[in-house]
Amino acid sequence: MAGTMRLVLLLSCFSVSLGAENKDVKAPKTGLITNRRELNLAIKNGPNRKVGFLSEANYKSVHTVLHEGIEPEYFTDTEHLYDAVRAGTVIAGFISGVPDETEFQVFSSELISPRSFQMSKGPESRDLMEAVDAAVVRTHNLGELQLAARKNPPFEAVEVHTCRSDDPTKIPFPAADKATGLLKEVLTTRKLKILSYGNASALPDWKQDGNYKANPPTGFWPDYMRSFMKHFKAAYGEDIELERVWHKTAAGTEAVLSGDIHMTEPYYIYENLWNDRVKKWSFEFSCIVCGYDQKFFAKKTGTVISDGKTGCMMDTGAGDVTTAGASSIFRTSYIVAFMMPLFTIVMAMWS
Repeated sequence: MAGTMRLVLLLSCFSVSLGAENKDVKAPKTGLITNRRELNLAIKNGPNRKVGFLSEANYKSVHTVLHEGIEPEYFTDTEHLYDAVRAGTVIAGFISGVPDETEFQVFSSELISPRSFQMSKGPESRDLMEAVDAAVVRTHNLGELQLAARKNPPFEAVEVHTCRSDDPTKIPFPAADKATGLLKEVLTTRKLKILSYGNASALPDWKQDGNYKANPPTGFWPDYMRSFMKHFKAAYGEDIELERVWHKTAAGTEAVLSGDIHMTEPYYIYENLWNDRVKKWSFEFSCIVCGYDQKFFAKKTGTVISDGKTGCMMDTGAGDVTTAGASSIFRTSYIVAFMMPLFTIVMAMWS
């Protein structure tokens, strides 16, 4: 038996040595990007260093973990970003939600990005902030965050609680008859105005995260806002309307700081900067609504994978060839075809 095993090993080594790597065949210029480290290597090596984002704020939320040579490109919606990755215009894309894992190679940014409502600082916003916190806590207590996520696969919401949600009575809504500042204005006008990212003339479609082209809007964030407004209206009246005010420029943020817009949508990025200062120094933040495990995605290239030593390969679909080379594949196939009959004869004689 030991002699048989030695013979098998000898023939295997002989086959591998004859099927060794062909030094003349070069690796492809682009390969499969499966994690953040490989993405950074691709950015470093170039020549294409472009990565696609849906906003500058998204880019800034992860730029500290990306190679300094990156060239960010911005797209109006998810489908245009998908198209750019498909075409190779950008080497990868980035969204806060979950990209299409059936089509793309998806990998984590390895950063959790918290999201919350934001409004101006000061006594004018105090009562409204407490009312918003009360509504957020009730959505957490009833599991409405994960309910909205389950309704919109493959969306994933990371539970991040900065306010206890086990006993909502500990976080009451301010009394309507004693409301001040922004909350008093909301109750007087019966309208809650929130800053929404986009253009009113070309509403965004972020797939399962939120499709605002639909009427009514669909997706995780619109569903979450319906749950939020259910609690807000239960406290202050069913006739209160939610009004989205669309902006993509600093003018929207300035309107929040001035109080002309009462607060932001809950998907605005907590850790962002404003005028090169930490945003929390200029804004009030509600209880965290949820966190995002933000994702990168790249093409599934179907590159042939090789260990670069033995010529052993796995073809993942597209037929591109890495360091082992096409000629190695044919040569190894020929060797196997030649050696198997010899192996059979030797084994018969041995037995």
